[in-house]
Amino acid sequence: MPGETVVKTIQKNDRTQVRILVSEYKGNDYVHIREFWRKSEDESYQHGKGITFPYDNIDMIDGLIDGLNTIKKALEQGDTLEQDSVPNEEVSKEA
Repeated sequence: MPGETVVKTIQKNDRTQVRILVSEYKGNDYVHIREFWRKSEDESYQHGKGITFPYDNIDMIDGLIDGLNTIKKALEQGDTLEQDSVPNEEVSKEA
């Protein structure tokens, strides 16, 4: 990704990182959440795992974070997650 900027790096384990990046492609801005693995101290490679979405959809991240927090809270309380027990709220991009 030419012109990418790393916003945050999260160390997953000794050899793997999750990076949040922003980049520009054909005049559009994109957000990437990607996994990278380190071959050596100076070499790291992008793994195929991750998501990319246009910056225009950044507001949908709030819905993603809410969903992840719902899962985290339920698991911390020892609850099981089943389709009927988890509220499924649609989040749409405001026009």
